[in-house]
Amino acid sequence: MRKFFVLVASMVLGCAATQGPPQQAVIPPGKGELVLDAGGIEALDFVVYSQDTGREVARIYGLRTYLDPGTYRIVVKTDLEDEIEIEDVQIAVGQERHVRVPVGRFMVNVFGAGAQERGGTRRVQIPFLVYDYGMHKVLGRGMSSLHVQHFVAREGMYKVRITPMITSAQGVTTVHDIIRPVEVRFGTVYPLTIDLSTLVPTQPGQEEQRRYPGR
Repeated sequence: MRKFFVLVASMVLGCAATQGPPQQAVIPPGKGELVLDAGGIEALDFVVYSQDTGREVARIYGLRTYLDPGTYRIVVKTDLEDEIEIEDVQIAVGQERHVRVPVGRFMVNVFGAGAQERGGTRRVQIPFLVYDYGMHKVLGRGMSSLHVQHFVAREGMYKVRITPMITSAQGVTTVHDIIRPVEVRFGTVYPLTIDLSTLVPTQPGQEEQRRYPGR
């Protein structure tokens, strides 16, 4: 399965030499311009195909490209095993064609068990899996980051799963299975936060209560 990748490139659109409206790029003669609307995401990895012949026309990392007039199919890659296809994209000479891509972003923040440092907590790195909401299929896998990191996905509901091993002060190690929902919406970043410190027993005997809650 393709690993997550992090979108870190920025789309440079240029700036005006004097105050006033920003300068607009001139569309080359005989071309039209495809502009993807990604709700604040600065760049996407996408491929443009001729809808008539199926031939690949362009492979772009960004949000814009110039195309000959015609009808195209756009395939947008995400950080999951889920490509977004948009058909019947009409490009006309001298015109911009804006296309909304149904994507959003999420982030996974995991804080360490008992990781109080100078009055705060610290992030930890731990692998996680992303499932469809019904948990029938693994759509991707990644690693929580020590810094802010966003993942791009199609709009919709997902579930994220981590299985941390927590060791108490008494030396008891327990494997936990943590599953949390994630809602990906256009134009927003969904922040999933998991605090592992809530899994650490604070008093003797709590290990047994957590492992055998009925006792």
